[in-house]
Amino acid sequence: MLRFLPMGLIVLLVLLPSLLILFATHRPMKARLPMAIAAFVSPLVMMGLLNFLPFLMNDTANASQWGRLVGLVLFGAGFFLPWVIFALFLHAGRKADAS
Repeated sequence: MLRFLPMGLIVLLVLLPSLLILFATHRPMKARLPMAIAAFVSPLVMMGLLNFLPFLMNDTANASQWGRLVGLVLFGAGFFLPWVIFALFLHAGRKADAS
């Protein structure tokens, strides 16, 4: 039962910004769909990059502590990347006032 809570939070961290981008009505679908896909796939891309570099996942015999720390930070950042993409989507195309 306790495993469902972290998995639910992870799904919410990834799925919610993707759905918010997808169902935003103030932009055309041609602009929303690529951003929603990018927000949904970004954690998977980050995990793939981390698994591609075994030094960051502490899979090598001579991995240092800072390498593992960078891997953990990138792993956690992968779940906040959809929210960063969501914020970029909200503010994309707005002009700053020249006053």
